[in-house]
Amino acid sequence: MIRKEFEMANNSQQELLKTINQAKPEKLKNVLLKMGSLDPDMAALILAIFNDIPVDLDIDAGFEVDHDTVEADPLPSTNPDTDPQAIEEEIRHVRGVISNQLQIARESDWDWNGMNNLVNFFSDLLGEVIDDTGELKVPFALGFPVALMVVQNQMKVFSEDSLSPMTLEDSVNNVLGVIIDLINESGSHLPVNEREKYLDQALKLFGSPVFKDLEAFRYEFIDDVLGLVTQQTANKVIKASERIMKQSTLWDEDQRKKHHLMLRLHLYLALGDLGVAQEIAIANMDDDDVRKQWFFVLKSRHRYDEAKELALDVPRYLRKEWDELLSNMYQELGETDELIALLRKRLLNHQTAVYQQYKQLLVERHEWQRVYPDLLKQLETKLSRYEYGDILALEREYSKLFEQLKKYQSAPMIRNYLRQIYPAVKNKMIPLYHDVVLIPQSQKTAANVPKQLEKDLSNFLEISHDATTVQKWVDELKQRLSGQTSFLEGLEIVQTQINTVV
Repeated sequence: MIRKEFEMANNSQQELLKTINQAKPEKLKNVLLKMGSLDPDMAALILAIFNDIPVDLDIDAGFEVDHDTVEADPLPSTNPDTDPQAIEEEIRHVRGVISNQLQIARESDWDWNGMNNLVNFFSDLLGEVIDDTGELKVPFALGFPVALMVVQNQMKVFSEDSLSPMTLEDSVNNVLGVIIDLINESGSHLPVNEREKYLDQALKLFGSPVFKDLEAFRYEFIDDVLGLVTQQTANKVIKASERIMKQSTLWDEDQRKKHHLMLRLHLYLALGDLGVAQEIAIANMDDDDVRKQWFFVLKSRHRYDEAKELALDVPRYLRKEWDELLSNMYQELGETDELIALLRKRLLNHQTAVYQQYKQLLVERHEWQRVYPDLLKQLETKLSRYEYGDILALEREYSKLFEQLKKYQSAPMIRNYLRQIYPAVKNKMIPLYHDVVLIPQSQKTAANVPKQLEKDLSNFLEISHDATTVQKWVDELKQRLSGQTSFLEGLEIVQTQINTVV
């Protein structure tokens, strides 16, 4: 019955093509419109052909959906005995649905509504494949090709719409997650020959031009299907990636080499072949991504001493990131002494974000009061003025902070800490602000100087609410700057603010 219907469909196609060749343009237009209105599937098929979209049974670009809805028709329920021909028919139907929906978005010039509808469509379609709990709703034989079609068409959208990554990124992550769930739930348990068949489908897409200029997506996709790979098929994946590398240009050669390296490492880790994976890692340890990957492998296998050694043996310019990884590992292992020592070292090496964590650990040990005075002395000599000043402000060491402001005589530094320090040392701050901020500013000649002077006066008034002092400054500056219109205009603005405060 299905075979006869396919034959009828083919005859109908041939008749349609003959009619099109003989018809006048107006007649042709009317016939196509009528046919499309009578049969949504026929409309989808005509639309796919009209737009040069392949309609064979291979994985390709199309999808079709009714113009009146963005929801795909429900896919068949899971049935282990599903007829392969029925599966192929459903794949063809879904391909047409996607093609149609893609055309709708294209006709909208990829505007927000068109892209939003496309994203929702992909989400609904994938929801027919697997539910939120990861349970399959259709056979793997249908769900996997559908997921591949979604990936392929998302990449086509990227190639046509330069803004699509901003709206489609979550959708791409969604389908890649579905692929992982499909393989974990069913694909990895298939017979070896079946796994190879679906891997071949994935590799065909992996090597296709739809990923042109989207190499990160290409390799993220193939990473997510590694659960289908066996020892017998591993070389297929490597060779497919090598073919991609051979297509490299001067601009993307390094990037593709890097992706190929990481794929090889991920492949043998997925296969559980730790020996080969280790050989790859050791030979490429100068690549920081490889080093990180191997660090996490060592951690996961409780080889902590090796992981520590790896984290400590890195170039200085990578030290901050690796210190963070090592700190997290010490914390996970409950190695508090090592963590405290590392945090102090990081703090003295300008990684001031760890200050609160370091302090909290010592407070919990009732050691903070003993350590704090000597620590402050070290921080003063090791850190930059602003790093040290931020810690003084955090600890409300306002007298020490004021001494720093006096020491450096820096207008930007005084502006930075004025709000925090003023209530504690207001009487000392008034002359310092006058002598270091206002007077030098009034003597500059750059175009933005009058505006900055106005801002300095306004900020001090806002923070201090000391209209009397600011009035004295304004009167003094008016005399100093008489005849300089741009300055005087700014001072009048401040005068209005003073009058409002009073």
